[in-house]
Amino acid sequence: MKLAYYPGCSLEATAKEYDSSVRAVCGALDVDLVEIPDWTCCGATSAHATNHRLSVGLPALTVKQIQQMDMDCVVPCSACFNRLKSAEYEMIHNAEVRQDIEKLLNFKFDGKPRVYDLLAAMVDVIGLPNISKKVQKPLKGLKIACYYGCLSVRPGEITGIDSTENPMQMDKLIKALVLPR
Repeated sequence: MKLAYYPGCSLEATAKEYDSSVRAVCGALDVDLVEIPDWTCCGATSAHATNHRLSVGLPALTVKQIQQMDMDCVVPCSACFNRLKSAEYEMIHNAEVRQDIEKLLNFKFDGKPRVYDLLAAMVDVIGLPNISKKVQKPLKGLKIACYYGCLSVRPGEITGIDSTENPMQMDKLIKALVLPR
């Protein structure tokens, strides 16, 4: 399986260990992460607070690149994921914004492929049965508490999470790691 990979600025700087872990885990799951060539910053630090067009345009440039790769994309950073999904949502639901961004970036947005955060890619794309089969050391005996944070789950109409108040994706993944098949 191949997935486009958007590391974002933090995974190339302060979160290099997270990037290494994501790549190692995906490699062990036989998932080839293809880094998006010449990806751009998503603007998570300030673009959305300063200029709406910029807040859609920066991540839309990456969406354009993902579309050219013709493969679904995984985004480990929750802030980057939220910005890319917000741009995707704006272009799907707001024709005026979509047309403006298409003209600005010289491309036609087709709404495909999909952008996933790492957790959703694990559960929905790679699949729990595939992950469970690869477990070498079950997490039995550990006390684990799932924490989703807000950027991967809210707003639900943008992120596509199963529930913003009681998300279960991580719980299902942990169960697959504790009790592998």
